Amino acid sequence: MRHTFAIVALSLVTSSTFAQPMSTFGTDAEDWRAIDDANAIRSTQWVAAGGSPGGYIERDDFGSGSYFFLAPSAFLGDLSSFVGGQLQFALRSVGDADLSTQTDDIVIIGSAGRINLDVPTSRNPGPSWTSFSIGLSDMEPWVYDGPLSNLSQNELIGAVLTDVTELRIRGDWREGPDTGSLDTVSLVAGNCNPADLALPFGLLDLADIDAFIAAFVAEDALADIVAPFGVIDLGDIDAFIASFLGGCP
Repeated sequence: MRHTFAIVALSLVTSSTFAQPMSTFGTDAEDWRAIDDANAIRSTQWVAAGGSPGGYIERDDFGSGSYFFLAPSAFLGDLSSFVGGQLQFALRSVGDADLSTQTDDIVIIGSAGRINLDVPTSRNPGPSWTSFSIGLSDMEPWVYDGPLSNLSQNELIGAVLTDVTELRIRGDWREGPDTGSLDTVSLVAGNCNPADLALPFGLLDLADIDAFIAAFVAEDALADIVAPFGVIDLGDIDAFIASFLGGCP
């Protein structure tokens, strides 16, 4: 009985959390701009419908060179909470020219250096919307460029994310004239502890309680969070409650 009351009581707890940046372009361009190889900054155009879903932004080719979509301040600063999480977005590229083989498709610049990621050519966006979920960890082939050394890949990623000054997502995906479009950009945190079972990750809330209760009742492995593994019992409830009350860092 005490476990039932404890889980119900969790719904009254306000856990600490952090802002999770997101741009859905529902009403405007949300301060996203474009930047070219020479660091010249240009405007983007907001389109009300036809995105993935709803509104989106687009930019025609600058001419020579390539360009990136440049994130606003909501995606800058201390993003260390998202190490192990994901950068998610949707892209579209419309034009007659061949797809580009350029590198450094995702660029994150910070005071500790920069990390770059090349999207495989097979994943280059075409005239239909393509969704991306880019891991912010050593599970992706991020390349670090900066003064730090003798650190693991995850430590280097974390160092850059601690103070982000620029986030760039390639908009120019073709060798000739094209129009690049961007929609539904978000940073998603990784699971902060064993009680963080449901979206949005990095936030402990009623969705996590609901997910645990549903999994426990169904004897689903999602609720099997402590030993003895393979047995879903009161120990898992105690562990869930302790983790939930511990909050996200």
